[in-house]
Amino acid sequence: MKRFYLRDDFLSVIEPWLWMREIWFPGTYAPRPLKADGADEFKMLVEKYGVNEPFGLFISVETFRDPFKVGVERPESLRVGWDFFLDLDAEDFEDAKRAACKAVKALAMFDVESFLLKFSGRRGFHLIIPSLSLDIFAPGEFRLAYPMLAEMLARWFAAVINEPNVKVDPSVYKPRQMMRAPYSVHEKTGLVSIPVEDPLRFRAEEAKIEHVKIYELPLKGRVGEAGALLESVREWWSIHGSTEPGLKIISRGKFEETRKLAYRWVEKLMENPVIDGRHRILWLIIAPYLVNVKRLSLEEAEKEAFNYLVKCSQLKPIEGSLNRLVKYYVEYAARTGLKPLSLETLRTKPEYKDLYGIISEALATVSK
Repeated sequence: MKRFYLRDDFLSVIEPWLWMREIWFPGTYAPRPLKADGADEFKMLVEKYGVNEPFGLFISVETFRDPFKVGVERPESLRVGWDFFLDLDAEDFEDAKRAACKAVKALAMFDVESFLLKFSGRRGFHLIIPSLSLDIFAPGEFRLAYPMLAEMLARWFAAVINEPNVKVDPSVYKPRQMMRAPYSVHEKTGLVSIPVEDPLRFRAEEAKIEHVKIYELPLKGRVGEAGALLESVREWWSIHGSTEPGLKIISRGKFEETRKLAYRWVEKLMENPVIDGRHRILWLIIAPYLVNVKRLSLEEAEKEAFNYLVKCSQLKPIEGSLNRLVKYYVEYAARTGLKPLSLETLRTKPEYKDLYGIISEALATVSK
């Protein structure tokens, strides 16, 4: 079974889904937590913990600054973002098919196009909505909206689907919740969790390993794409919910303007080159800002980031190819939906103390 997970096409597709996530191999004796920062590290874990019998691959719903620390530190303090994951399970597979079809139609009603529907590997389907599509919150609020918002979404979907024989369990949303990764083998059935376009026509036989073809999967989403959906969920919850969520959701129309204002300081930072911390500034601030806040195309983002690094390198040379460096971090930001660190995070988190000093000095120079 290791051979399936070591296929080049599988490694290419799964790599973006591993970034900043805890991973687990059910059906093996692998411990938790584990992480893999790329395909090579993942291959090493498969070789070490994989077995000959079918075994699964689970990834965390949440993304973390350091997945290795989730066992010793509070997960919410490490959380960067989270995807919404809905498990539609039923004793009768036909019931699950109808439920999945209704869920997809509900998303279409609110113009949500960035989602993944996949076969669970057993008797149901999984629906995943990426974090970037869900984040219409005041800065810093989305990270803290889990698990409350996930539970609200699950209850809303259950009401909309209205299939009494389909299980939707809102209680599963908790810190360190795992979900079956795309193209994971199911450890009990040996079937593959493959993407599904038409659930009503899907047959489980299509998920046998010998029939599976692996294709690239969407991951990024569009910033705030699910705004109208979340507004509907909030209205529904105000009538049917038992508690007030207390989440600061911004109206869809004001979202883009508010997000850009919150990160206006990044534009000021890019006016002044620095001599230290350039890699981390590009990785954690500039690339995520250009791609996921300013919403430039990859080509435009690479051009702006490259111009900034050229100015930095003129003050103190940066080793290696600037083009390759920029391309790597811009594509990483696009794959993961990473948002730039806020000034508040830089100021308050001990691990960013030196970086905050560099940035503060640069911003002070701009202001003079």
